[in-house]
Amino acid sequence: MSAATTDFLATLGASYWSVPSERLLATLRSSPNGLSREQAKRRRTRYGLNTLPDQARVTWLRLWLGQFRSPLMLILLFAAAVALLVQDVVNAATVLAIVIGSALLGFIQEYRANAAIALTQAHRNAIQARLRDYAAQGHRVLGVAYRALAAQPAYTRADEHDLVFAGFLLFFDPPDPDARQTLADLARLGVKVNIITGDNRLVALHVANEVGPKVTRTLTGSELRGLRDEALWHLAEHTQLFAEVDPNQKEQIILALKRTGHYLGASEAVKRRFYRPPAGARKHKT
Repeated sequence: MSAATTDFLATLGASYWSVPSERLLATLRSSPNGLSREQAKRRRTRYGLNTLPDQARVTWLRLWLGQFRSPLMLILLFAAAVALLVQDVVNAATVLAIVIGSALLGFIQEYRANAAIALTQAHRNAIQARLRDYAAQGHRVLGVAYRALAAQPAYTRADEHDLVFAGFLLFFDPPDPDARQTLADLARLGVKVNIITGDNRLVALHVANEVGPKVTRTLTGSELRGLRDEALWHLAEHTQLFAEVDPNQKEQIILALKRTGHYLGASEAVKRRFYRPPAGARKHKT
């Protein structure tokens, strides 16, 4: 991000949403359709990946010296020094033994804790990378973990801790073979198709690209929660895929599209939620 853009966003603070979208997009050097593949590649080359840097591991020397920073340890060291000055060797040796023993115990505990954190983070990164790979291939992924427990009448969410990760279960539901042709026929008739799903973003993106034109813009439920209605009205028109959304957000998206003048036709699942026939109306299978 350029210095001008950084200063601009810093000036806006939490009020960035109140800026006209055209001005905001111009400042960010973007467009309603987002960045092209080439633009994204250039920015990634210039600014690097949008990831947090790994924290440097604390060295053993720093851990050891850190054991002597507490006020109690400093007082004990001072007491040992005074004992030595008055030639009270026994008391000085006793205090020093307590200090060194306490520091050694603390050092061992912190060293093991730091090693465990590094190991856990490395495993977590590997698991998350594999999860993204599976999802990008169109698989619905379920993680499995276990923990040994004594038999009890019932189990609750409070029991779900200190679990051991066992692996993934993959579920693959390929699109209907006729889906691509159906969407192409709709496009020729001037019907635009938007996909609104609660599925993982990567899974939904894979399926969408399998059956239709390449998706150029997606919006997730978490991103949707941070938008004002006016911002959604603008984005909904230019977004082909809405993923990881809950039922209330699906309604919000549909209302946003209607608000911008679109006539909507929905799948049977959406009709059942949002369409209520007038009292006395007869149902017709379509």
